Amino acid sequence: MRDKQLPAVCLALVSAEGVSPEWSWSAAFGSASAVDRSAANRREARPDTVHRVASVSKLFTATAAMVLAERGELDLDAPVTDYLPEFQPENPFDKPVTVRLLLGHRAGLVREGPVGHYFDPDEPGLAATIASLNETTLVHEPGSALKYSNPGPGVVGLVIEKVTGKPFEQAVEELVIEPLDLDDSSFAAREDLVERTAHGIMWTYDGRQIPTPPFQFGYGPAANLRSTVVDLADFARSWFPGSTDRVLSPEAQEQMWQPQGGGSRGCGLGFFVGEFGGHRSVRHGGAVYGFATTLMALPDQGLAVAVAVTVDFANEVSDAIAGRAVGLMLAARKGRRLQPPKFPEPVDAAAGRSLVGRWSSGDRWFDLRQRDGELRYVPSSGVDTTLRWNGSVYVGDDRMSLGSPRLRSMPDGSLQGRSGKFVKQPDVAPPPAPKELLPLLGEYGWDHNVLIVYEDGGRLGVLIEWLVREMPERLGPDHYRFKPGMYFGDQLLFERDDEGQVIAAVVGGTRFLRRADPDPDGFRIRAQRLVSELRELARQARPPAQPDGLRKPDLVNLIGLDPRLKFDVRYAGKQNFLGEPVYERVAASLQRP
Repeated sequence: MRDKQLPAVCLALVSAEGVSPEWSWSAAFGSASAVDRSAANRREARPDTVHRVASVSKLFTATAAMVLAERGELDLDAPVTDYLPEFQPENPFDKPVTVRLLLGHRAGLVREGPVGHYFDPDEPGLAATIASLNETTLVHEPGSALKYSNPGPGVVGLVIEKVTGKPFEQAVEELVIEPLDLDDSSFAAREDLVERTAHGIMWTYDGRQIPTPPFQFGYGPAANLRSTVVDLADFARSWFPGSTDRVLSPEAQEQMWQPQGGGSRGCGLGFFVGEFGGHRSVRHGGAVYGFATTLMALPDQGLAVAVAVTVDFANEVSDAIAGRAVGLMLAARKGRRLQPPKFPEPVDAAAGRSLVGRWSSGDRWFDLRQRDGELRYVPSSGVDTTLRWNGSVYVGDDRMSLGSPRLRSMPDGSLQGRSGKFVKQPDVAPPPAPKELLPLLGEYGWDHNVLIVYEDGGRLGVLIEWLVREMPERLGPDHYRFKPGMYFGDQLLFERDDEGQVIAAVVGGTRFLRRADPDPDGFRIRAQRLVSELRELARQARPPAQPDGLRKPDLVNLIGLDPRLKFDVRYAGKQNFLGEPVYERVAASLQRP
């Protein structure tokens, strides 16, 4: 928690030992009031602290659909249009979309729709959100590939409404939540749960924290559940083969764990199925503004764990905690203890300086930079990551990545990664950006979630959801397509007005309006103290002691040295982020050599 700066961690473990009673354990650490930690408003995190669990919601929706299927009220393999004739996204293929395909993310829907999406604060409601999908086109043939889609389970939620004749929130309450006595869980924004919800933190690569938006998503069945780790663990307990508190028969539950597309790994009905310690695992994670959640079980072993942290997209950390917990439980059953984990160390500053630069392998590259005493890995596609040293290789070690990438220094000076050998490039100024890209560059979207379009290496880059870098392929003027990654297969289109000015970027079905360009007079902040006070504090400061053997200072004042030199000393004037002079005179000096 200290290293990854997590305000709170809550977790719950359950075990079905084959004897009565089953046991459970829960704990919480840190503060649930991450935004305001003053003594008067501090709330300690508790196991019954409420969290927004985001995509873990999909497991509840899938379970509700399976309950209806087991009752014979819903056919998972019938075309969705049998239940929702109005569901008409453009389908250039001759295969229909079914509930089964929607729950397994194989229907070919876009990741985000035109309204009610992850970025939309307007809360349009489920019906309007699903209706907007009619403005989109399927990305691939239904059933042919895995394509994660948030509105997909939303469509299933609307089907559940039509089948039951009740609002989705009420239907899932009656089908799943009430029978399992999950009193602290609800898709509705219940006032008592909202008041008990922890405050989460949204963060950016540049160190800013963004106010966490509270809005409900239009595709509520995919993301609107509020719950506690205790309730989530009890939900997982109902999956165990010998459990008596369940809403599905063991046979129906087993059907949900059959990966679509074959094999023993992949996505079943809502569940991601894999392997842990030689045992089958079923799981889902959730990432939403201010929260990251992991729900994981080894159903054949009767073990499950729920973890929630109050920082968005920290799922690598919640996954690691969950994995450690399950590993401890497996070891305990055999009377063993696990060795304490070994954590990598920060990269030595001198070693880090020697690695700073651009490294490339074919058309892929990454930059290594030093920032705040750490070595940072900035890829052409993927997430920025802190690199640390584990004794043999440099490994990713931060909220977004644990253990990846892995880079090994080779005798020839290259770095060997999992995807090949990377060679350091000469430190030269890059060529000018291609002129056709310049009108596209800038910021798009909402204050709480800005889409940034930039240029790197002569190619268009996108920073989406604040965290993920993508380098989409160009299909034509103002037209791109995302490669494998978070938005795999989705189109990126730029819209222009009648005068040819770019006014919006459309990703899949979501339209990001272009944001105003920065103030030409410069970015401004309100200083917390008067500049005169800051100046006096600066005069009192002293530089750190320097090592022996450095060249003695011999600074040359450049003003008057050569009439061709021009000076733009921002802090001697008003054109800086404070809007007033900091330096009392214009001066610029360089060491003589």
